[in-house]
Amino acid sequence: MTKPPDRPDRRSVLQRMAASVALAGAGCTRVPDERIVPYERMPEAGTASLPVYYASAFVRSGFAHGVLVGTKQGRPIKIEGNPTHPSSRGATDVFAQASVLQLWDPDRSPAVVQRGLTTSWSAFDTAWREREAQLLASRGEGLRLLTTRFTSPTLRRQIGLLLERFPRARWHRHDPLHVRAADEGARRAFGRVVRCVSHFDRARFVLSLGADPFSEGPASVRDAIDWSTRRADDLRANDAAHLARLVCAETTRGLFGARADERLVLAPAQIDALAQRLAAQLYPDLATSEPSAASNAATARIVRWAARLKRAGAQALVVAGPQASANTHAIAHLLNLRLGAGGTSVDWIEPPEGDEPADSIEDLADAMRSGDVDTLLILDGNPVYDAPARSRFREALRRVEFSAHLSLYRDETSDACVWHLPRSHDYEQWSDARAFDGSATVLQPAIAPLYDTRSAHELLAVLAGAAERDGREIVRATWRGSSGAGEFDAWWRRSLRAGTLESSAYPRLVLSRDAANRIAPEAPTAPAPAAEAADSFVAVFVADASVADGAFANNAWLQELPRPFTKLTWENAA
Repeated sequence: MTKPPDRPDRRSVLQRMAASVALAGAGCTRVPDERIVPYERMPEAGTASLPVYYASAFVRSGFAHGVLVGTKQGRPIKIEGNPTHPSSRGATDVFAQASVLQLWDPDRSPAVVQRGLTTSWSAFDTAWREREAQLLASRGEGLRLLTTRFTSPTLRRQIGLLLERFPRARWHRHDPLHVRAADEGARRAFGRVVRCVSHFDRARFVLSLGADPFSEGPASVRDAIDWSTRRADDLRANDAAHLARLVCAETTRGLFGARADERLVLAPAQIDALAQRLAAQLYPDLATSEPSAASNAATARIVRWAARLKRAGAQALVVAGPQASANTHAIAHLLNLRLGAGGTSVDWIEPPEGDEPADSIEDLADAMRSGDVDTLLILDGNPVYDAPARSRFREALRRVEFSAHLSLYRDETSDACVWHLPRSHDYEQWSDARAFDGSATVLQPAIAPLYDTRSAHELLAVLAGAAERDGREIVRATWRGSSGAGEFDAWWRRSLRAGTLESSAYPRLVLSRDAANRIAPEAPTAPAPAAEAADSFVAVFVADASVADGAFANNAWLQELPRPFTKLTWENAA
């Protein structure tokens, strides 16, 4: 008897996993039509029996993670970290390792679907031309574009061209894991959104306020490598006085907490109260509310941590996590700045994902319900699955006359749209993306698309009426001004071979310590007293270690991996 598809057992999922491995080993091979360039320092390659590696990037949550795609007889079979890429330094996380299985997943979408029936790209192109004529006449009135968070300069350029063509169109962004408190905290501290680039290899004392920088965020692999390098150097020097120390207050157990020299388990409100007390101890004007009373032991700990931060000075580092309030993020920024850590253990840069004005998914849902949207284009993501329940996104989507969803899988959003459009995998397409520090990488295909798919760049070229619709040339057009006259082709080959674009990292923002002394975060709602918080029940929702925001739910290898610390596999603890 076959198990229902909505409740598979472990055996059926492992069978699907075996099918993807079989495809990788025996599937048809199609070499990309365009010229791709092998990595400049081949790891263990050079004979017919060993893989040939191509530098590229695996894009997760919009950020590039530098990888080397190992191919054998034209088939990608293994992923390694790119030693020259700032985000990986030759290492990878589990999601990058699993990405090659995602490429060969037999459940990937192979064809265009219209209202549940398989059709073709030519049918979609025809339908779009009819819709396009109406939109041009109205200058894009009723057209909405929904994207996830991304860092691709080419995608940003193309969206700009689309909005120029349809000036009344609106662009919305949605990322279910985006930490809005981090943006608001930066605004309170500096009056603008910035991103932190931490340097754990330069820090002597690191305080985490609900953060796990070793497993969260686009720099997690790099941060873990930097800290372990610093710690190893200190141990070899046998200098206990200068040994790098980690202390943390966290709600859920993480890799940072497991490595910390001192660890507290606190509710999010208690972590916010801790930040207030620490700010009051170091710089009383930073405390935006009267810190609640604390026990003698807690007070002694605050005094000790404040003294360690003060002593570390420029080599101190304070990081705030996703459950922390906007005020705690602001305090972390200003503590780093006042301690002199800017330029040493932390840099501030412009957001690699950009800070352009884009409406929220709640705004989009309201507009759909009110009948203001007749054309909706969704580039990746799965908002029907992960949009806030209060937005009632699926219900609102039913009111849209023309809706299209570009995605790797035919998921909940695809089924709710009129059109489902299959997307090419990262290793099948030309694209670009930035790392956590702004460094850019050009994604080059290691294999031609296995199915009848398009990249987001190829689709946007059609939607914007561009003359050039070849993915490689679209990306090259973005970077043509990055080299001297007559040198572009040589620069392009060097960039593909290395896996990073020369001098593309964002410059460090110079923020004045004197200015910071005059900046105070806006007064937030006072945190709950510690005693009250201790007696209350607090629900904390975090991304799963195997499926993240749900994008990797179909990857059987990730499901088979035990969760960190709990060692749970497949099932929930509850």
